[in-house]
Amino acid sequence: MPNNDQLHKIIINNTSLVIENEIPKVLLDLFAHIMEFRINFSERKHKHSEAAESNSKYPGKELLAYCEKSFRELKTEQISLIKGRRKKRRFPTIGQEQVLLTQVSMEVPGKPPPARQ
Repeated sequence: MPNNDQLHKIIINNTSLVIENEIPKVLLDLFAHIMEFRINFSERKHKHSEAAESNSKYPGKELLAYCEKSFRELKTEQISLIKGRRKKRRFPTIGQEQVLLTQVSMEVPGKPPPARQ
């Protein structure tokens, strides 16, 4: 049961990584399995029975396939965004930097800045 709780917590705390607009069926199936297991565990705990089970199937293979597919898609998008950011220079090039430094060094507190050419 602790593994189920950790898995549930990880998914709930990282919903921003879900690519789809709606919760995928595989995650709904997983949540159904976990909730059913929790209910059965609580009932069996009160009856002093050791075994707790879930009637819904744990979507192991489907969950793994979904996670691998989503990871690849998110990684591809991340790489694309990083490459796009590199093309747009956020910082001045050496020539621009020199101009900026010259402008800053020419400004003296209490005096108006020199006329720009």
